[in-house]
Amino acid sequence: MKAGDIVRWTPKRRTASWFETTLCLLIEYKKWEKMGTILIDGELVRVRGDDLQKAGKKDVTKCK
Repeated sequence: MKAGDIVRWTPKRRTASWFETTLCLLIEYKKWEKMGTILIDGELVRVRGDDLQKAGKKDVTKCK
């Protein structure tokens, strides 16, 4: 993953509302720390690398 990639973030919280996957913008990823900084809803959040996955073609919906 590189800075500027769109990533999927699935938080590992125990509340039911947090199990949703959210698309975010990856600002920074430090491989040796396995930590990433993402931009979500106008906030910068540091999250574990295990909770991040690079988004692909299936995540994009087509507009008609």
